[in-house]
Amino acid sequence: QNGLALELADPLLQASRDVVLAAVSQNGQALQYASVLLQHDREVVLAAVLQDGQALRYASPAMQGDSELRQLALEDDPRALLELRHDTSQVAAWRECKKIRLGVNGNSHCCSSPPLPAEQDSPTIYS
Repeated sequence: QNGLALELADPLLQASRDVVLAAVSQNGQALQYASVLLQHDREVVLAAVLQDGQALRYASPAMQGDSELRQLALEDDPRALLELRHDTSQVAAWRECKKIRLGVNGNSHCCSSPPLPAEQDSPTIYS
């Protein structure tokens, strides 16, 4: 019933594609408890991101870089790319957010106040 129960599951279950698919379909955040191999499985990551855009942070670096998955994550939550554990550039995430949001609905309110020190980038990119 609760996808987050995957945290307490036996490692064999955390590596079971069917079990993990069921878990992330109920709660995308369950992806963090999936085996590393399944965090790299596009179908598993897709199911997690469709349930919760923030789940992308628990995917493998390759999956975090997948443009379709990033787009879906942003559509679900405009701040979904900010805490990617394998992404070294929050500035790049904000730029991507702004670019995608401008293309989708003509405004960039999701990117209006970045959590970055001013010296890291020009504030004009966030206006």
